[in-house]
Amino acid sequence: MKGQKEGDNTQEGDNTQEGDNTQGPAHQGPANPDPLDQLWEKLPLIIQKSDSNRLWGVDLNHLDPNHAPTKLVLKKCLKGRKGNVELARIYVEDCIRWGRRVEHYNLLRHKYPACFKNLAYVTAHQKKDSDCKVVIIWYLWDTVTDERILFETKSKTFLNWSAAVVELAVQHLELGKVTKMPTYDEPDEYQIVSVHDCRKFSFTSTNPTLWADKRKCL
Repeated sequence: MKGQKEGDNTQEGDNTQEGDNTQGPAHQGPANPDPLDQLWEKLPLIIQKSDSNRLWGVDLNHLDPNHAPTKLVLKKCLKGRKGNVELARIYVEDCIRWGRRVEHYNLLRHKYPACFKNLAYVTAHQKKDSDCKVVIIWYLWDTVTDERILFETKSKTFLNWSAAVVELAVQHLELGKVTKMPTYDEPDEYQIVSVHDCRKFSFTSTNPTLWADKRKCL
């Protein structure tokens, strides 16, 4: 070719240098899987093993990955198990089974002894500029009149009453009406807070039988 020096093999437009193995941007591995999505994927098996999909007032939906109430309930279970998906799965199953066994949705209809009257109240408070609520359970232990009846464990009255109070609080939380999709990392704004007024009340006892019953209940 005219103008090309002898031995010059340079091609027009070829800027590649010998030994240049430069590739494109470094390949990044897959992002860490979202534990919330991982737990949701286990829902069909959880529901099958538990024979129910009802938890904390929410019918867990294993068909819609964008069902906000389901994701919020699963998030709470995950947070309670520090993000461990397998432990959260076991916890969800245990909670569903326990709810079916004690029929805690009906515990609010039970009649309890007079010593339980005025012992606990539940209030709901709307957060400012938010759809979220904070629900508070107020335990007024100073109103206890007969500890032996209150903490008698054979009939499981105290345990049933405690579950009924929490069930009422969960109903006030209205998790089934949540519309905003939660993420695992963001704070959980739907909270139940317990406040205990026990200025004169003692959680211990010099009576061995009563002390044993208190420990089982509390």
